Amino acid sequence: MNSINSDPAATSFHAAFEGFPLGAALIDANSGRIQELNAACAAILGASREDVAGWGLAEMIEPGTASVHELPWTHPDHSRAAQFETRLRRSGAAPVRVRMTLTPFGLESTPTGQWLCQIEPLAAADSAATPKGTEDPLLHKLLDHIPVPLAFSGLDAEARVTYLNPAFKNAFGYTLADIPTVADWAHRAYPDEVYREVTMTDWYEKIVRAVAVEGSVASSEYRVTRQDGQEREVLISATVLGDLLLGVFIDQTEQKAREQALRRSER
Repeated sequence: MNSINSDPAATSFHAAFEGFPLGAALIDANSGRIQELNAACAAILGASREDVAGWGLAEMIEPGTASVHELPWTHPDHSRAAQFETRLRRSGAAPVRVRMTLTPFGLESTPTGQWLCQIEPLAAADSAATPKGTEDPLLHKLLDHIPVPLAFSGLDAEARVTYLNPAFKNAFGYTLADIPTVADWAHRAYPDEVYREVTMTDWYEKIVRAVAVEGSVASSEYRVTRQDGQEREVLISATVLGDLLLGVFIDQTEQKAREQALRRSER
């Protein structure tokens, strides 16, 4: 596996990846091709791992069942997660209807890493069912190893924060105890009252549109205050997954500082 080596964290990820009950694959962010998959994924596709490795996910989708533009590496906002239902072609068998959830893995400000792809076969009777597995402990084990800050929160009125991966805690210093709800996050991340009101009004309007029509929130830049008081320039995007929202946070601070330094040097 390209992203797995002999260190303990990688070994732990490998065990979670292999043991995940749904199909799981690592997808190259540049080409959209499968780099590694677990046994469940190979079974869904009806082929051996050796045969599947290198397949392009876009070519595997049955024509007319999902737009290629739903695949995140074809979209200009490479940081967003994605979820959609489609039919996958299979080797020597009829196509299978699946729900695919793609989460950035090792992406920073440019698509240089991988996507973690979760593939869930769907029975004909549950096409409108709420997505399963978003609160599955094994899924959390996988997300724990993604070096991009991620957060799950509810879409109900309480908007409880239900999961933060270690990368989120490392980036911003907050734990679930610090920000049990989105409102708590807003007060800590945006301590200036005027900025907080403007920011959260904008954010909630985008969430309403995402739930009603679009399914996702494109990246917008916000000034986030960490637990230690430092301010960071952060791109935040989100994807609606059933009754939850998956937020993706890309820190742009260092990159913007480098760009400014380069511009000054060119004067």
